[in-house]
Amino acid sequence: LESATRQIQGKFEIGSLSDIELRNTYRQFLKIDTQDLARIEEWKNTVPDSYAAHLIPCVYFKRKGFDVRGDKSISQTPQENINKMRQYHKIARTELERSLELTKKPFLSIFHLLDIARSE
Repeated sequence: LESATRQIQGKFEIGSLSDIELRNTYRQFLKIDTQDLARIEEWKNTVPDSYAAHLIPCVYFKRKGFDVRGDKSISQTPQENINKMRQYHKIARTELERSLELTKKPFLSIFHLLDIARSE
């Protein structure tokens, strides 16, 4: 997975992969489970400078935050749900901020940071 994700990021950085194609590549990680997340944490600990190993958990935690918030307006969302969303998004932001340093073009990190900021 490390090799494949580095190759994908490299293609994006030289312009042979679009931002949409890059984003779509990572969409498969929206529905990982806790076992997958544990494996990714091991990967991150083994390869701490891996852009993807920091990015993938962010995608997971960002989605968890949006799922718990629901689709109602913020004024119609229970405070408990908002608080839980913010907890998940804080974890995602930590990963994203770390990931910014790990590649020349952290497009997806910025994309997800903006998406999180828009929700709060």
